Amino acid sequence: MRSYLLDAVAGGLSKCAPGRVRNALVESFTATLSIPESQEEVDQRRRRFALAREKPDEATTESILNLQTKQGLQESALRHLLTVDEAKVESLLPRAEPNVRASVFSWMLSRAIDAKKFDRALALLGQIPSRVRFPYGQATQLMLNLPPERDQDKQEIFRLAMAADRERHTLIIGGDDFGSMIVRFWRHTPPAIVLDAIHQVLDAAHFAEEGLTLNAASGNVGFRNEHDYRVFELLPVLKQLDNDEADRLLQGSQQAPFQLKQFPNGIQSLDPSIGDQKRANPRTFLGGSIGGLDRGVSNETDEVLNAANARVQAVARMADDNPRQAIAAAATLPEAVGPVWPLELPRAQAYLAIALKRSQGSTHYKSTA
Repeated sequence: MRSYLLDAVAGGLSKCAPGRVRNALVESFTATLSIPESQEEVDQRRRRFALAREKPDEATTESILNLQTKQGLQESALRHLLTVDEAKVESLLPRAEPNVRASVFSWMLSRAIDAKKFDRALALLGQIPSRVRFPYGQATQLMLNLPPERDQDKQEIFRLAMAADRERHTLIIGGDDFGSMIVRFWRHTPPAIVLDAIHQVLDAAHFAEEGLTLNAASGNVGFRNEHDYRVFELLPVLKQLDNDEADRLLQGSQQAPFQLKQFPNGIQSLDPSIGDQKRANPRTFLGGSIGGLDRGVSNETDEVLNAANARVQAVARMADDNPRQAIAAAATLPEAVGPVWPLELPRAQAYLAIALKRSQGSTHYKSTA
C-alpha cells in the first residue's frame, strides 16, 4: 500500500512540485522490497505442486498474488523513474525481481534506440543485468537502425548474441532469437563466424521434441522438432557459404527437402520482411506453436488463459474512462484459471491493473535535470 500511494503521490507532485517526483518514485520502489515473496521462491513452490499434479494451496496462491503485486508496483515505479533519472533506475535494477529487471532493461534499450543514442544502446548490451535473458528483439532493432558505416558494431552485437545463445540457448517461434539474427545479418559478419554460429544453433537444437508449427499467411509448415525447424531456417544461408555441407545436411533431414522445395528461401519465403533492412510495412509472419517443451498445456488451456488475459486487458482499458465500471467488471472475473501450471489470477490482476492505471495512466513525468 505504501508503494502504491507513493507512486500515486509522485503523479500529483509532477504537476505541482516536479523536483520531488524522483524521491517519491525511489521510495515507492524501495517500499516494494518489504513484500517478502521472491520470484525464485514462488516458482519453486509452483513447480512442486505442478510435479505433484495438484492445485496450489491457499498460501501459495496468496504468494503468487503478492509476487504479481510486487512486480507490478516495481515496474510502475521504475518505468516512471526512467523518464526522470535513468542512472538511478540502473542503480536500483539489481534489487528488482528478475522479470522486472528484464522488462525495465528492455525499456531502457528501446529508449536509447528510438532516440538514436546508438553508443548508449551498445553500452547497455555490453552490461546486461544478471538473470536477464539476452534481448534479441532489441538487439535486432539496433542492428537494423545502425547506419551502413557501423558494420563493425553490428558484428560486435552478433558476437554478443552468439555468446548469449551459447550460454543459454533460446527458441522463439516467429520472433527474434539468435537463429533469426543469423538469417538477417549473415552478410554483415565474417563467413567463418557465421558458419560457427550455424553449427552452434544446430548443435543446441533440442527443444520441441513433440513438434512445432510455423503459421504464416502463405501457409503453415510443421516440423518434428527444433532441429528440423533450424535446418529449414538456416540451410538457405549455409548453402551460400558451404554448398557441400548444406547438401549433406539436407540429405540427413526427412522433412527439409520437401519444405524447402515449397519455400526455397526457408523462413524468408514465409516472411520476406526478415532481412537486414528496416521496412515501412510491418512483419507479415503470424507466429507459431510448440507442441513439446513438457509444458503440459493443451490448446484448450491456452485458449482459456488467453481469454482470461484478454478480459483483464479490457478491464484495464475500461479504467481509463470509467473506473467504477472497470471495478464492477473485475469482480466478475474468476479468482483463478488454468491447470496446475501455469495458473493465472485474473480477478486480482484486473484490480491491480485498475489501481495502477488510475494512479499513473495519464501522468507524464518530466526530468528536473
